[in-house]
Amino acid sequence: MKEDESLKEYLIIDNMGRVKIPPLFLKHVNIQPSATIQFFTYKNYFIMKQIEASPVFLEKKMKLNNLIRTIDHLGYIVIPKILREIHDMNL
Repeated sequence: MKEDESLKEYLIIDNMGRVKIPPLFLKHVNIQPSATIQFFTYKNYFIMKQIEASPVFLEKKMKLNNLIRTIDHLGYIVIPKILREIHDMNL
């Protein structure tokens, strides 16, 4: 087994900035896959908040701050690049 393959299973953030959110966590916090999430930064942390919004509202909001993402059907979400840079998040 190559070294890269063995490290792959331990990656928290992949090379596209995606993070896998465990299904049990989503269930306990009552977040459905395909939910819309808005990111905020607070001190040394970033916060994820589920939002309910129409597609038109989301389109306008995404253009303004680009900190809104959707959880895909596999439970992955992309952490916005600006937050990864601010918090110095690497692979």
